Amino acid sequence: ILPNSVEIIEESAFENCTSLANITISSSVTSIGSSAFYNCYSLKSINLPESIESIGSYAFDRCRSLTEITIPPHVTTIEESLFRDCYSLTIANLPSSIISIGSCAFKGCNNISQIVLPQTLKVIGSYAFSECYSLSSISLPPSLETIDTSAFSGCSSLNNISINSNLVLIESYLFNNCGSLVHIELPCSIREIKQSAFEGCTSLEEIILPSMATSIPQSCFQSCTSLTKIEIPESVTIIEDCAFKGCSSLLEVRIPSTTKQIKSYAFDHCTSLSKICIPSSVVSIGSFAFH
Repeated sequence: ILPNSVEIIEESAFENCTSLANITISSSVTSIGSSAFYNCYSLKSINLPESIESIGSYAFDRCRSLTEITIPPHVTTIEESLFRDCYSLTIANLPSSIISIGSCAFKGCNNISQIVLPQTLKVIGSYAFSECYSLSSISLPPSLETIDTSAFSGCSSLNNISINSNLVLIESYLFNNCGSLVHIELPCSIREIKQSAFEGCTSLEEIILPSMATSIPQSCFQSCTSLTKIEIPESVTIIEDCAFKGCSSLLEVRIPSTTKQIKSYAFDHCTSLSKICIPSSVVSIGSFAFH
């Protein structure tokens, strides 16, 4: 139990206190420093008072026994790796004040099945929810402006995602190896999809690509073994290396008349592909493109 005289818990104050199971923080505390409770792997519960305005990066990193956390209402940022590898964490309550979730913030929290993102959220950092194996659904709010690379990679139970936002970019590896994802509808605001964004989404059956996308990037749908149908919009001029490699259930593809290049291994090992129409606009077909 911390006395009322304490206002700031400094950086690494309780780091590696591996036997610490519970702590009571008084309402006089306004700030928790970086790595303050890092690797306190016996810590099961902690009540954060509403007086807290900031929590530093790695503050609860590797607190592997922590089961529930409620972020105080004046905190605006979930810092980098704040709850990384908190394996037992099942509930994380985020206030409406949150505008940013840092990189690796919840990475490896493999018992979180759901998390409600506040309507004020603008940024989700790289690997923020990566390897949250139990996360089954998530709704991205319309306030969201940026989702960085690999934010949801390896979320193997994720089967429902709602993108209610004005996003313009799907970053690389964003949903990589989300093996339970069956369907996703991308908003028409999307202008670009980057490398391996959906690679390894083995349950993905259908996806509607945004009309402004100009390319199908490298390995974008590689090993999407349940994908049966894809509509490539007229805006696409290039299909990059390995874009659909290993899409063994893909039956038919229509290449739009705007496409100029089909790169190497683009449709490699698409063993169910029985029909493909290549327009006269195509000037280059790479090695092993339809191997």
